[in-house]
Amino acid sequence: MGSALAHALIAAGHDVTVFNRSSQKCTPFQGIARVASSVEEACGASEVIFVCVVNYEVSDALLRTPEVEASLAGKLVVQLTTGTPASARDGAAWATRRGIQYLEGVINVYPPLIGTAESEVIYSGPRELFDHYLPVLVALGGQPKFYGEQIGPYAAINLAGVALMAGCHAVLYHSLAMLESESVPLQDLEPSTIFLDWFVEHAMHGVDTASYPSGNGSMRIWRDANEDVRRHVEEVGLDPTFISFLLSSMTRTIELGHGDDDLPALYEGFRPRPSTSPESHVRA
Repeated sequence: MGSALAHALIAAGHDVTVFNRSSQKCTPFQGIARVASSVEEACGASEVIFVCVVNYEVSDALLRTPEVEASLAGKLVVQLTTGTPASARDGAAWATRRGIQYLEGVINVYPPLIGTAESEVIYSGPRELFDHYLPVLVALGGQPKFYGEQIGPYAAINLAGVALMAGCHAVLYHSLAMLESESVPLQDLEPSTIFLDWFVEHAMHGVDTASYPSGNGSMRIWRDANEDVRRHVEEVGLDPTFISFLLSSMTRTIELGHGDDDLPALYEGFRPRPSTSPESHVRA
């Protein structure tokens, strides 16, 4: 996602500086953007800083040092990292204490759509900041949307969407696994599902061959996002049973070697597997 954001800004004609903790990920930007050797250098080079990393713990480790905070003073940080409402509010409070301008953003599309008309990014924070920097925000594609000045509520909407998407996949895969256990063609379930055709088509990519798509959002990224869901659930006192089940399915999928595959690989967490126990087929 970070690369997609940088490419969109470059395509829109902005002077862009990139930084990644893995230097090889910056190699494609040699010659088309400035490649910074440190977070401090990257933040010092621009007026608007987009942050998109795996979680707020990583973001805080990168930004909350005296040197980086000094380089950010008076500038705008656009936080596009997925996190809990509490994390978002803490980020905004940190920025205020350090004299940093701050917008919280949520990306609602996969990386290939960034910079296109289908892109959707939702922002929260001071309305005057959103309006002032709109000419930069439009570079990410679509029409940037302003949700409100309160930091946090849209983060909750985002987490709810993350859990809903992954949960719908899990429900579908559990049913498909029951079909596979009886050697029934997986496609035979489709007319009976409550899901829209486009969702089933997306969710079925690779489940019959175990050759799953990749590059749009790996299983590891989905697990990390749902860890944020779990944290939020615990913070607000919701029943954790569902999210615990979902995370265990994702962890099992990763352990089976599909951590770099996209969400359809979650089927591996449900797929029936031969038992090594001779008693497993004995019924009392």
